[in-house]
Amino acid sequence: MLEKTVLVGGKEGLHARPAAAFVKAASKFKCKVSLNHKGRSINAKSTIDMMMSAASEGDLIIIRTDGEDEEAAMGELSRLIEGKAGQ
Repeated sequence: MLEKTVLVGGKEGLHARPAAAFVKAASKFKCKVSLNHKGRSINAKSTIDMMMSAASEGDLIIIRTDGEDEEAAMGELSRLIEGKAGQ
């Protein structure tokens, strides 16, 4: 299992479109993906859970990946949260 604390980037935080994009990216991986925001653990492959996290720009969240492709998932998903996708 990998765990990384990241700062939420992007003006929208993890609401609506960014949450859906994150879920789509997380769903490509076989490993389990979860986020911890303000002490609450959520399933990062669920759009509803992601939107309910209400993570805003500047919030710190913890990403956890666990499974066979956890390293690749952590790299891609942490860049996405930080607003650095494609860099």
